[in-house]
Amino acid sequence: MLFLLSVAYAVIRHQLFDIRVFIRRAVVLGVALSLVLACYSALVLLVTDTFASSESGGVTRFGVLVLAFSFDPIRRFLEKRIDKLLFAERRRVKSR
Repeated sequence: MLFLLSVAYAVIRHQLFDIRVFIRRAVVLGVALSLVLACYSALVLLVTDTFASSESGGVTRFGVLVLAFSFDPIRRFLEKRIDKLLFAERRRVKSR
C-alpha cells in the first residue's frame, strides 16, 4: 500500500500523466536529436571519406566508433538544454 501511495504521489507531483507535456517534450527532443545526429553523422562521413582510401577500412571503422561512442553525450547535452528552454516556467513555479 505504501508503494502505491508513493507512486501516486510521484505521478501527481511531477505531472507524469500530463499528455501535453509528454508530447511536446517527445516531439521537440526527437526533432532536435534527429537533426543534430544527421549533421553529426554527415560530418563523420565526410571526414572518413576524405581520409580513407578505397583499400583501408580502418578509418571508416574509426569513424563509426567515434559516432557510436559520442552519441550519448550529445543526447544528454541536448536534453539538458531543451529542458531549460521548454520547462523553465515549471522550475520557477516549483521553487516558490
